[in-house]
Amino acid sequence: MKMRQLKVVIIIMCCLVIIYPLIQIGLSHFTNQNTFKVTASKDINIQDVKIELSIWGTDIVDKVMFENGSSETIPEEYGENDWYLSYKNKHTAFRHFKTNNRADHNYNFHFYEENDTIKCNVEIEGYNPRSIIISLDKPIKTDVGAELGLRISRD
Repeated sequence: MKMRQLKVVIIIMCCLVIIYPLIQIGLSHFTNQNTFKVTASKDINIQDVKIELSIWGTDIVDKVMFENGSSETIPEEYGENDWYLSYKNKHTAFRHFKTNNRADHNYNFHFYEENDTIKCNVEIEGYNPRSIIISLDKPIKTDVGAELGLRISRD
């Protein structure tokens, strides 16, 4: 009888060792694992940085992701992600295509000044990576991003 109990315990332990990691991997697909980080060089006041996001085909329109030094959680959505970046009275916009809402990404935005122009180094790591350096060189106006084909609009 003792040998039979030992076999049952060994089988249960083996099942737990195999099943537990599978559960952890599976559960990660149901939780938001996106990260969002905004940094700035010493000559940029991060309190003046604002980042907004619109995602085509969803109800996420002009969602403030970063403002006054605090950030929000990146939504678990896919599609055409239109990002609107502004610093004081200048702005720019760009698009990132995310092909799977379960694919998590690390979003890194670093603002700096170069030759009297505010720039942002955007690094998106993950299933749909993107790396871009963009200039915030447009004055803030209505229908920003229209020149880039983006749907972001301002009143």
